[in-house]
Amino acid sequence: MSEVNQKSWHLGNRGANFGVEVTVGGDVKIRTRDAKGNIYVNDEKITNNNNKVNTVVVTTATHTVDDDDFDIAVTATATMEVTITIPNDQAVTGRTLSISDDGDLAGTNNILIKNEAGSTLFTVDQNGDVYLIRYNGTSWRLR
Repeated sequence: MSEVNQKSWHLGNRGANFGVEVTVGGDVKIRTRDAKGNIYVNDEKITNNNNKVNTVVVTTATHTVDDDDFDIAVTATATMEVTITIPNDQAVTGRTLSISDDGDLAGTNNILIKNEAGSTLFTVDQNGDVYLIRYNGTSWRLR
C-alpha cells in the first residue's frame, strides 16, 4: 500500500490505472481497465458483474427476488396489483432492497411485498412511493 497524499492510500498499480484508493474520510475509489466481478460492502453485493446497481423492471403481476436484485422498479401498477416475493434464502443479514412504484398507481393497484410463506410484509399503497427495506437478521425493516 502506498500513500498517495496525506489524506488517502492506494493499493495496486497507479501507473497502470489499476487499484483501490481509500481516503481518510472513508471514500473508496476503484480503478480498473476491465471491470469484471462484483463489488461488496460489508459482505453485501451492491453491483452486478458490470459494476452497475442491478435494476429489475417488473411489468407483470408477480416477481420473485433473486441474488442480483437490488433496485426493483415496478411499472405494472399502471394496470394491475403486483406481488413481490422474497424467498427465505434472500433473507440475509444486511441485505437491502429498494422497491419503487414506477407505474405511479400504487394507490389504486398496490404492491404487496411478501415472504416465501405468503405473509404480507409491506404494502406500497401510495403513488410513486419507494420502500427501502433491510433484513436485520430476524425480519425485514423499513430503512
